[in-house]
Amino acid sequence: MTDSLPLPLVIRDLGFRYNSRTTPAIEDINLHLEPGQIVLLAGSSGCGKTTVLRTLAGFIHPAEGAIDLVLTPRLDRHSRTNALLLRTEVHQVFGTWSGTVRAEDGRELRLEDAQGFAEEARNTW
Repeated sequence: MTDSLPLPLVIRDLGFRYNSRTTPAIEDINLHLEPGQIVLLAGSSGCGKTTVLRTLAGFIHPAEGAIDLVLTPRLDRHSRTNALLLRTEVHQVFGTWSGTVRAEDGRELRLEDAQGFAEEARNTW
């Protein structure tokens, strides 16, 4: 990371629509994170939590807004369980984030090798 870390992480107007859908999975997502702040994404199934995280991780590209961060995997874990009534699939990627984050005042912060994590999970029972 650079010495300029005190700038907040700001995401503006993030949106994504899957090709198979007519309505957006997420739209107008705005996030302001101060350094050291911890955030929990919570909501009902299908509300877009995983889509937001997949966009931040670079697995999918936003249709609106911009995220200029890339997660470089250091450890990629994938597990699957299929026990008839119980099925789970979890994909976790641990690595480092690099890219440019724009502060609200227009200043840019360049991140290099900031430790990061992304996860996608599907559960059926």
